Amino acid sequence: MVLKYLARGVRIVTVCHFHASCAWDKPYDRPENHWYRSLTVSYIQAMSLAEHARALQAEADRLLGRLDLRTAFPWRAQVIGSALSGLMILRDLDVMFDAPDATAAHVITGLATLSERVELLTADFRDERGDRRPTSRLTDERFYAVLHVNGSWKVDLTFWLHVVERPHVPEALRLRAASEEQRLTILRLKHECPNYPDTIGGTDIYAAVLERGVKTIDELLAS
Repeated sequence: MVLKYLARGVRIVTVCHFHASCAWDKPYDRPENHWYRSLTVSYIQAMSLAEHARALQAEADRLLGRLDLRTAFPWRAQVIGSALSGLMILRDLDVMFDAPDATAAHVITGLATLSERVELLTADFRDERGDRRPTSRLTDERFYAVLHVNGSWKVDLTFWLHVVERPHVPEALRLRAASEEQRLTILRLKHECPNYPDTIGGTDIYAAVLERGVKTIDELLAS
């Protein structure tokens, strides 16, 4: 029933968008039904974000084609994060490699190759072995590079130095299998959250929506 009403709301709002003087069909213009208007507008905004996510996904695919990571590095590249889950709102591409035999020289040589394929504006390379690793787990030793390319894309490359099971791919596949309502809610919260992605990350939003049923930005910030 909700989907039926939302479909009618989409039609009505589309008409209003092109005809500023038109009014909402009765009975939706009644004050007691203003909640419906708000719900419909939120739904349409979420649908626009879904279209934006699909456009970013296509851009990411084209960028991956230009980077051609499989010929720049001797390890298999695995796309992860929002580019795998299909929940992108930023030009941010995450890729990881199982690279137990990697050296800093290997990685930097590959980065030099990438600079010949795209407009590389900055490259931040980090040797995160030993005490510099991002967690206390020895298996999280890595080489890590953050690239800014083609004017607007951030590309994170992680070269894991230990081959172990990692949650990145299963988590993205779980998000791909989420309901349309959950996926639209995630996109909307990412868009609305003033702290995303700096202090509230994608994993925080995913857990809030999928595990706690959060639907609004106020609920997210309070959780």
